[in-house]
Amino acid sequence: MIKDLRDEGFRGRIAVGDGATDGPLLANLTPAQSKDVYGTALLFPEFMPELADWSARYRAANGTAPGPSTVEAYDAVNVALDAIKIIGPHELTLKNDAGSAVEWNRRTLIPLYHPSPQVIAAQRGIRLQLQHFQLLGKLLRIEANGS
Repeated sequence: MIKDLRDEGFRGRIAVGDGATDGPLLANLTPAQSKDVYGTALLFPEFMPELADWSARYRAANGTAPGPSTVEAYDAVNVALDAIKIIGPHELTLKNDAGSAVEWNRRTLIPLYHPSPQVIAAQRGIRLQLQHFQLLGKLLRIEANGS
């Protein structure tokens, strides 16, 4: 698709997701075709020494090594929780408040873990994960229906 876009004259920025930055998907592009192509990559503690401490604390807390996307999911939820602190203070943490509906600043917050197989297998269990997402579904239906 990138080749096609470039061949048709598109010169803007292109963002690609995880996996696209690995190996052959981008290897066949010319330097001109790959100019301004940006991608994301998963953060693996074994490839990033600066994550070793975080990975060790995760393993100690959960009894298993972090899986793919764990670092990103952890950061994303904490960024969201930190961002809403700018609007108004709260004491929510993912560890303590996952799956609970909390009224805050005329909004309902529901911290949730990423629904990945790694999270389910490593620490949450499918029942608990389903309960949390069922609560989210119930609240969304109530909001949509007004009751």
